[in-house]
Amino acid sequence: MESPSPAVRLAFYSIQPDGYEIDKSPVLFLHGVTGCKEYWNDIPRIVANTTKRKVFVLDLRNHGDSEWSEDFSFLNYANDVLQFMNSIHAPKVIFVGHSLGGFIAMRIAGIASGRVEKLVVEDLCASKTDPSVMDTLLLHVSLLQKALEQMPEGLGEDAARQFIDDFVDNGYTPDMKKLPKLIDGKQYDNTLKPTQDDRYTYRYNIDAIQKALTEEHESSSATSGVYSGPTCFIYGQKSLFKVDKDEENIRKYFPSVEMVPIENAAHCVHKDCPEKFTEALLKFI
Repeated sequence: MESPSPAVRLAFYSIQPDGYEIDKSPVLFLHGVTGCKEYWNDIPRIVANTTKRKVFVLDLRNHGDSEWSEDFSFLNYANDVLQFMNSIHAPKVIFVGHSLGGFIAMRIAGIASGRVEKLVVEDLCASKTDPSVMDTLLLHVSLLQKALEQMPEGLGEDAARQFIDDFVDNGYTPDMKKLPKLIDGKQYDNTLKPTQDDRYTYRYNIDAIQKALTEEHESSSATSGVYSGPTCFIYGQKSLFKVDKDEENIRKYFPSVEMVPIENAAHCVHKDCPEKFTEALLKFI
């Protein structure tokens, strides 16, 4: 069995609401690929204040302000999060994971179910990702890389974000342009940082991400065992992932699952329909 590499330091911010109940398990938010802790907006604060639970919002390895590594395996991502839980002395947590974050949360639920009080997965299947979705994601990441290389010097941050959004959109095939976006352009709001040569780079390790996505084993099923605890899959009815089509397989690995479709939402449900997402999340927690 593969052994994890040493855990990396994970950046985070925490919210401790007034009157929070110390005996309650905290909530951990895990973002998606190319995301960061900031892209959840006000949702973590609303969750903390409503549930009276402490909330931690993480940057995963190779993202945001966390340490970078050439290792992109799910096993190591899961180990990072488990070590973070140890560092905050949390025997159990409630996971809220979007996309990549959902993969990691599902992996932890499978290998360390005793550490998971509840599991919330946003817009992800339990089975192997459809090849057409992987092709779209690979193209998207490749276009992000090329956008940096071709971006003019001296752009302001708003103009740089617009350049990237336009560049990626123009790089899609006509058929892809008809589909809902896999990664919302709004996500660029928190993922750019200036460089010394008057350009911008990303706050994530795009080289490591692109390498990982081209390796077949990284696009396999995220499940690593049955988790019988309370589980909720919140998904967009317009998403390319088509989570509803995977319900039979999801129930195989998560027999206590609640399936919550969100109308008019694509892959980034918490961005497309934040109020409906938050309502579903609070109702489950």
